[in-house]
This record gives sequence, C-alpha cells and structure tokens, in this order.
Amino acid sequence: MVMVPRRFHSATESGKARNPWLGLKRLFPLLAPYWSIILLGLCCMLITTYLQLQPQRLVGYIMDVVIGKQQYQRGLPIAGLMLAIFAVIALFSFLRTYWMHAAAQRLIHTLRVRVYEHLQLLSMTYYDSRQTGDLMSRTTGDVEQVQYIVEHGLDIFLMGLFGMVLTFYYIWCMSPSIALLILIPVPIIATSVYFFSQAIRHIYRAIRDRIGDLNAKLQDN
Repeated sequence: MVMVPRRFHSATESGKARNPWLGLKRLFPLLAPYWSIILLGLCCMLITTYLQLQPQRLVGYIMDVVIGKQQYQRGLPIAGLMLAIFAVIALFSFLRTYWMHAAAQRLIHTLRVRVYEHLQLLSMTYYDSRQTGDLMSRTTGDVEQVQYIVEHGLDIFLMGLFGMVLTFYYIWCMSPSIALLILIPVPIIATSVYFFSQAIRHIYRAIRDRIGDLNAKLQDN
C-alpha cells in the first residue's frame, strides 16, 4: 500500500510486497489533525459494542427471573429497557459512522493533494519507465484502501476486539471453566488467519498489477 511515499514506485518492483506495517506507521502523522474526530467515533463505537451485548443479558434475566421465578411484573420494565437500548444503539451507530466517515474524507483529501503534488516533482525519466495505467491504479486504488481503513477497518477491528474481551468477561463471571474452554480454538484460528493473509496478499498484489496493465491498455486505446 502506498502512503505518500518518498519514492513513488510500484510495491512489486522488489518482487515481494512491502511491509504493510510500515505503511500504517507513515499514515499516523497524516491522521494527527483528525484524532479528535476519530476519538469521537471510537468512543461511540465502544458504547455501541457494550450496548449490543446487553439485550442477551436481559433475555437471560427474563428466562431466569421473570419466567423462571414467575415475577411477571418485571417483564414490562425489562421490555421498555430493551427498546431504549436499541434506540441508543441506533443513535450511537449513526454517530460512529458519521465521525469516522468525516475523518476519512478529510484524510483522503489531504492524501490526494500530497500524492498529486509529489507526482509533479518527479522527473520525466520516471514516467518514461512506468505505465500510466499502473500509476493511475496506485493513485486511486491505494488511496481508496486508506479510506476504507479509516472508515471501516479501524473501528471494525477495535469493535471485534472489545466485543470479544467483554464477552469473555461475561462468560468468565458465569463459568470460568467454560470461558477457558472457549479459548482452545483461538490459536488455531489465529494461525489460520495468518497463513491465509500471507497467501491472499500475493494474490491481491497480482490483481492490482493486472488492473494497472488494463488501465495502461485503455490509455493506449
């Protein structure tokens, strides 16, 4: 992934994909002016994730207390509480989406301007040795990938991580043995995801190169 590089060249020239963590590290300074907006979005995400786990707990309370102990007078307040939770979830989900998209759009504007300014400083020799379609693919596709990371990737990752930790905590409070049993498949899943990501990265790079070749042919026509 190209993050306004010092040398704007294909990531596949060296024969292998560049370090994606290096690209993310170079992205952080560009995010600095928008951290306040991103933090608002992440706070809304944490609240949404927490509230999304509460209806299940309320259902368990209904089964154990309202129905199990036949305390039906508590059913109506619990139903009202569940409706309120769903309403608050919808509100904070909207705010999360709004703030993350706002930060992403401002970042993309900055990134596109810097990429364009950088392209103007390159020599004519650089353009003679590279396909126009490949440059177009990278100046548009890579920037769109950055936009996706800010709009969806960051909060989806943190939402999943926070949700798993919170779910594990709730299960641990009910039964530590079951909570530990749930952790057994985690190393297997993590290993599978690692090898899959390594394999799919090369396929993704090959697809991006073919898109660049296609754009080059369209430019020639």
